[in-house]
Amino acid sequence: MGSGRTYLAAFAALRAIVDPDERRKVIRQGLAMLAQVADHEPAPLEGVAPDQLLHAVRLALEEGMLVDLDWLSPAAGAIALFELAQALPAGSERRELGRRVLTRLRDADRDTFVRLLIALARSSPKLLAPTSGGDALRARMGVVLAAPLTAPGAIGELALGLLAQPALAASWVEGPAMGSLPNRRLAARILAHGAREAVRRHDAGDRGGVSILARPGIRAALARLLGDREALVWRFAGIARGLLAHVDPVLADDIDRELRTTST
Repeated sequence: MGSGRTYLAAFAALRAIVDPDERRKVIRQGLAMLAQVADHEPAPLEGVAPDQLLHAVRLALEEGMLVDLDWLSPAAGAIALFELAQALPAGSERRELGRRVLTRLRDADRDTFVRLLIALARSSPKLLAPTSGGDALRARMGVVLAAPLTAPGAIGELALGLLAQPALAASWVEGPAMGSLPNRRLAARILAHGAREAVRRHDAGDRGGVSILARPGIRAALARLLGDREALVWRFAGIARGLLAHVDPVLADDIDRELRTTST
C-alpha cells in the first residue's frame, strides 16, 4: 500500500477481509496512519463513506482491537479514537469511542492532553470554551497554557489553535484581556505562545498563523495587554509583539515609533 489515504481506505473496507490476521494488520496500519494524517490535516476521514466506516469500527470493537492501543503512543492512540468518533454517524459506536476519548483526556499525560486539545479546538471548539466542560479540564488547560515559552511539546500549536477559532479567541483572549489579573496574564501568555508558533510556521512558508494574529479582535486585545500596569501581563504581550514584528511591518513600525518617542 502506498499513500496514507490507501491505508485509511483499507481500514474502511475491513468487512471485506476474511483472514483475522490480515484484519488485525489493516486495523493497526489504519489507526497508525489516521493519527499521523490527523497531525497535519483536518478531517482526515473526509470522503470515507460513514456507513462503511461504521461497519469497520463495529468489527474492530467486536474483535477488541480498539481496547489495547499500547502499541501506539498515548497521544497517537487518543487522536485515532477521536478522529474515528468524529467521523462516525450518531449511535452507540460513536458514544463508546467518545467515552474512551474523554477517559484518555482525563487520564492523559501532558503531551497526550495537549494533542487532544489541539484536535478538539479544530473539530469541536465549543468543548474548549471556558464556560463549557468541567472545572478540572479548564484548570488543567490553564496550567498547560501558562507554561514557559521554552516548554517542550505542542503548546504553541494549541495556543494558535485557540486563536484560530473566533469563538475561542474571544473567550480565552479577547474577553479576558479586560478581565481579572489571572485572566489577563493567561491571555498574554496565549498570545506569546501563539506568536512564537505563528513565526515558526511563517519561516517554514506558512503565513496562516501570522494572519490569525492580525485579526482586529486579537490586535485590540494585544494593544490592551501591552498597556497593562502589571509586569507579568505587559511583558508577555511585549514578547508576542516583538516576535510578530519580525514578520509584520505594522507592528515593527509601532515599536520603532515608541522607541523614538522614548529616546526624545
